[in-house]
Amino acid sequence: MSQSKVAAASIVALLVSGCYTTAAVPPAQLASIEHPLDAPRSVGDGVRLGPRTEIRARLADGSVTTWLPAGRVAVAKEGLVTGRSYPLGAATGAVLSDAGDGARAMLEAAAPPGADVTLVDGELCLRVPDARLLLPWLAGYATGAATLHQPSGVLSFHGAGGSWRSGPISAADLGAMKPADLARLEIAEGIPWRLVSALDLHNLDTLRTTGAIIGAPFAGALMVLSALGTVAAVADGDDPSPSIDLGVGVASVVSDAAANADARASAGGAPLRATGARPAVLLAPDEPSATVRVTPLFSARARRRDAFKLVLEGEAGVTTEGAFTGAAGIGARLGDFLELTARARSLSLAAPALYGGPAPSPAQHLLFGGRMGLHIDTDGNPLTAFVFGGEVLAGQVDGQTVTELGLVLGPRFGIGDKMFASLLVTPSVLLTSGQPGRSDTATMQMLFTGEIGFDL
Repeated sequence: MSQSKVAAASIVALLVSGCYTTAAVPPAQLASIEHPLDAPRSVGDGVRLGPRTEIRARLADGSVTTWLPAGRVAVAKEGLVTGRSYPLGAATGAVLSDAGDGARAMLEAAAPPGADVTLVDGELCLRVPDARLLLPWLAGYATGAATLHQPSGVLSFHGAGGSWRSGPISAADLGAMKPADLARLEIAEGIPWRLVSALDLHNLDTLRTTGAIIGAPFAGALMVLSALGTVAAVADGDDPSPSIDLGVGVASVVSDAAANADARASAGGAPLRATGARPAVLLAPDEPSATVRVTPLFSARARRRDAFKLVLEGEAGVTTEGAFTGAAGIGARLGDFLELTARARSLSLAAPALYGGPAPSPAQHLLFGGRMGLHIDTDGNPLTAFVFGGEVLAGQVDGQTVTELGLVLGPRFGIGDKMFASLLVTPSVLLTSGQPGRSDTATMQMLFTGEIGFDL
């Protein structure tokens, strides 16, 4: 593979796979959420939890689940809910395992009419002609086993015709419930908390992503210079080793960064467990409402705002010449990271760059264009973020085309749920061209502005 292809592949790998971070948090950090979140938040040691965060459970048996989007996950008292739920009262059969020696006798003694108890490979297969009879029968058995201090075992339920089959549920949980609650039980796809040893959260790392965006062109430029230097050295009969070493070194650094940046996301050879194949989270009704409670991690509003926000911004400040500058922008923030806005800026153009000498008054003129910026929020805390981007604005003034090219950066502070304030520094170049008899000019200037905005 040529050096240019190696460089391109390495840079793409860095941008695609080198911009994420994975951190472990205790299960209690999610289990304690009682109401859907309306915005990303920090959990654990500043770890971001947002609708696009991916969640993976590390289980006590050493296996791990596949990655799950937080925007589609809910929490319940008994576990993390990842998919559909089924009414347990609709189950027509169950399999009992790990029970005491007297389990079959107790079940047969209390069996409802038409029920069947069969021993298959050391497990008791239970069937009833009417689904309404199964849970009261098993709850009575579990109560009897507890009274006799015998292990009641674990149950796996299945729906009519094998439409669904559950993971293991402790039979003792049924015995502890009130008879009126049995008919409202549900079983959901997910992971019971008792099986979870830790949770991994996988997020876009906004700092590293910004670094990759900035660094990739430099890496590409060095690779091109390396190739050109190698060709030139060979043509002149010189030693091309320094240029080759430069290209190889850059490719190696970029490749290593891409390979190692997200190493913690690897399962490390641990077996993967699917979460939707066998529902295993028992959903019991809450008191006093007697309804099953499942709490989505994020509200519909939070999921929408994480994907798309309407952004309105207003700016005011001064230039290095002490003249006023102001701007207004409207646009969108995508993925709570990339900000695209159309802008109008008022600038004092009474400067040598435009007039070729001192101007009679600091006239203000409007330039129009756009800004592309990055909203860099590393931990989900809306109180602090950072802005980095650029703007291109242009306009016609006294027959000349005036173009402003600016680099925008500075801290951003959240004010409430939808308002923010930024302190921005904008190094820029003011270009003028297009009027006969006057030469094209370029003037450096700095803008110091304060920004108030709303993300809706």
